[in-house]
Amino acid sequence: DSTTTFWVATGGDDSSGDGSYTNPWRTRGRAYSVLSSSYDLNCHTVYIRSKAGTYTDSLQVYDDRLFGQCAPSSVIFSNETDKACGDVVIQPAAQAGYAFSAAYGASYKIQCMKVDMTSQRDAAVNHIITTGADTVSSGQGSQIFFGDGLTFGCNFNGYNHVSVSFGGYAQFDGDFDIDVGSCQVVTTGSTTSASNQITALASTNNVIVGQGIIAAGLPLDARIGSISGNTITIACATTPTACVANATAVDATLTFTGGGQSFLNPGNSSTVYFNTNGQPDYSVIVTLGNYPHFIAGFMFVNGGSTVNAEAITFVNHIVWIGYPVAQVDSGHKFERQWIEHFLIKF
Repeated sequence: DSTTTFWVATGGDDSSGDGSYTNPWRTRGRAYSVLSSSYDLNCHTVYIRSKAGTYTDSLQVYDDRLFGQCAPSSVIFSNETDKACGDVVIQPAAQAGYAFSAAYGASYKIQCMKVDMTSQRDAAVNHIITTGADTVSSGQGSQIFFGDGLTFGCNFNGYNHVSVSFGGYAQFDGDFDIDVGSCQVVTTGSTTSASNQITALASTNNVIVGQGIIAAGLPLDARIGSISGNTITIACATTPTACVANATAVDATLTFTGGGQSFLNPGNSSTVYFNTNGQPDYSVIVTLGNYPHFIAGFMFVNGGSTVNAEAITFVNHIVWIGYPVAQVDSGHKFERQWIEHFLIKF
């Protein structure tokens, strides 16, 4: 058989497990480590399948020994059936690191699961992020492929869902969703322009510095600058001098939602490719749910910018702030056809 399958489960054991369906390992990292150290891939396809559940481990892979002349996505991380894709959630524990990362020539494919960084907030003080990480990172000549059935959940300002840098490669082969419902908070308060603050909030539980703010009278790029008690001082991503609320204090219902700094941040010498399979009528469709909000825009191409140069902010519709969705800067490579066949769906 040209296909091999290893199994992971939340109730598995990295010490006593053998990677079989009935005796699975607990972490994806253990499965990859055994595959790398004990098997000759020999151009076979290997599935590392996770049974239903929420996984709190981080996968960080740093080798290229498996591949040689084989297809670069010969190792595939997926759920049990490649269907019902919401039954596996990768949600690394606080300070654990990336949901998926690859470096120094490693290569694999991710499909049919949800990745989410909600647990990066401090459990004792919900509105503070002590440490965090990008959701997925590809660097140092590595390749990560994104297949069908992926959902990107929550991340927070300062971190991206996908980061590609230092010769890294990312390829999107299928449609995917962005749904930040896992970190969305709805509460009431009063907005005022006099002090650039939102006061008398009903609650700041799970409200996190850096999250976007959606409310009548607030700019679309408004975000949480700081929190003191039940008062929030507003900041803005692209309009810092104009980040004010209504002219007079009003009662308001506010939605706080975090998609992270940006969805995709291509850094130095990186390649990002939205694969249309050579078909002009084929598109990679991104479905946005629960008011996704990215501080620096959906694609923050100029990774060295301190002013969020190429930015688009999404709320429940596209808001063009006057910047392109993608701009090819020095050191960045974008395949031409992805720009022609990339759609955003609501």
